[in-house]
Amino acid sequence: MAPDLFMNTVYTILAMVVLTELLVFISVKIAAARFQWLITPESKRPHLPKKVVEHFFNKSFDPELGWAPKAGSSGQDITELGVKTYHIDEKGRRLSSAYSDMPSKIAVFGDSFSFGRLVNDDETWPYALSKLVKSYVPNYSVGGYGLDQALLRLKREIKTLDSKIILMCVVPETIARIHSYWRHYFEYGNTLAFKPRFAIEKDGLKLYELFIKDQESFKKIEENEEYIQRVDYFYKYKFSKNILCFPYVYRLWKTRRQNFPILKQVVIGLITGRSEKYRKKAFKQVLRNNAKYTAEMYNDENAKLLFSRLVDEFVDLCREHDKKPVLVLTPQPVDMERFNSGFSDYSEFIAQLSEKLEVCDLTSLFVGNKNVAEWYLEGELGPHLSVKGNNEVAKYIFNNAI
Repeated sequence: MAPDLFMNTVYTILAMVVLTELLVFISVKIAAARFQWLITPESKRPHLPKKVVEHFFNKSFDPELGWAPKAGSSGQDITELGVKTYHIDEKGRRLSSAYSDMPSKIAVFGDSFSFGRLVNDDETWPYALSKLVKSYVPNYSVGGYGLDQALLRLKREIKTLDSKIILMCVVPETIARIHSYWRHYFEYGNTLAFKPRFAIEKDGLKLYELFIKDQESFKKIEENEEYIQRVDYFYKYKFSKNILCFPYVYRLWKTRRQNFPILKQVVIGLITGRSEKYRKKAFKQVLRNNAKYTAEMYNDENAKLLFSRLVDEFVDLCREHDKKPVLVLTPQPVDMERFNSGFSDYSEFIAQLSEKLEVCDLTSLFVGNKNVAEWYLEGELGPHLSVKGNNEVAKYIFNNAI
């Protein structure tokens, strides 16, 4: 090859590399600004506006649990069926008018699936369960909780409960949630969600208490980030691995299974002017990615051990106060998608827990049901149980766990 031709080829290749790097860089920067699940180096130290922090403290902050709804508050969810409203009673529980003047036989603790996101107060499954047992069923569930936070809330409330049965309700993803300290490292963009975290230490559990003590604490994240990153499992094993940075082409290729499907959907939405449609597609991919991380943790002996130890704490606490502990597992649509594709990620482990306490795995209710799609409802926070789904869950728990 002639020297001039060789050098021209080299320059052409270099130009193509530079152009490709520039195009990927621009695409990532624009897409990341519009979709929180694409993270860049700036995501390590996100900007937290003062008004956003103040709103969080006034509406949700809890110094022990991280967050919990304020007594007497209310809120709305935008769903595919319209606006749904929830109310919180004077004790910080989901409002329920069913048999509220009667003693309680059952109390519910858990996450958003038992709280009843995307449905009204009288459409949750704890409300439907109260109708079946003809007794008040207080609902102490909180959106986003893992087993650890739900357990800590139970410890706070248990001395005041007359309920003899405690339903601890979690989604399979709870095995990931109990390893989080700053949820931003697992749920990118959830920057206000600091939480306490248990860790196994020798033969017991060590509690890392909440880092955030007041509004000023949010200004000290950067100076304490080494500690936060050390305590949180997902900074090393998820967050840092998925950052898109220079060289962008290489990083996108290296994280292609995680980031490329998401970036593609966001960019298509921007180009076609149909951002919302493709944002939803990108978010579904995010849920699938997170489900894969969750599945990996059910193959991790240390992760399962922490889950098991927290279940032991739940059992011991209930027996100490003469109450029956019941673990309820609610599959999300992405869990059913994986199950129907031949992946049984958590079934064996959850079955083993039945040696410790009564377990009500709702996967058996959902599997193979032709109408199961009707049991979920889409919303901005992802899919949750519909009114139909909540009613079916209440009946199943009533017949199998009460």
